[in-house]
Amino acid sequence: MTGAAAAIVLWGLTPAVLADPLVSAHQLSTAEQERAALMLRAPDRDDFEAAHFLARVCGGWFGLGPDRLELRQECAVCGGSHGVPRFSSAPHLRVSIAHASGAVVAGVASRSIGVDIEPVRAVAPTDLTPVLSAEEAAWLRSRPDDTIRIWCRKEAAAKASEAGLAGMRDVKALTGSWTELTSAEFQLCVSTSAPVVLGRIGERLPARGRLPFCGAP
Repeated sequence: MTGAAAAIVLWGLTPAVLADPLVSAHQLSTAEQERAALMLRAPDRDDFEAAHFLARVCGGWFGLGPDRLELRQECAVCGGSHGVPRFSSAPHLRVSIAHASGAVVAGVASRSIGVDIEPVRAVAPTDLTPVLSAEEAAWLRSRPDDTIRIWCRKEAAAKASEAGLAGMRDVKALTGSWTELTSAEFQLCVSTSAPVVLGRIGERLPARGRLPFCGAP
């Protein structure tokens, strides 16, 4: 990939991701398969698998072959398999994944990165009170239509900082470097200081390393 400090972020609807030829070269680890098998709903399993496959596709843009894209997660608190994802053979790369209601996103960068995707829905600003700073709460009261956007930013920033859900209140949603995409159905946010190239699976992608640049708004 051109630009060692860049971040590659790919997203798409789950069926399109699972059907895409870019995914066919990859396999999930035994641990990932076991986690997926524990999910009761087939759509949840599909979202999980699609997001983890997509992370591998992103890793390929950094020159990693399928045999070097084993994705591992380990919680720093309990040791469970739900912690920050990493490529075991490329620990210098940062990985972030998210999935929600039939859509998935994954990002890989040489710097800290956090991604989130949320379905657009009606959410009251007060529902976010436990995770908002006083400044964020005041800002949101005057812009209630941005509730999902702020929640999405919070999730992405918490992942980038590796603070997790416990640190949601401390991460900042009104400052920082952001790449965002808003549609009628989904809100997508990327938190990273690296230049971001963004692509959608299911659409024709340019040659590797030549995706369009998306600057923070």
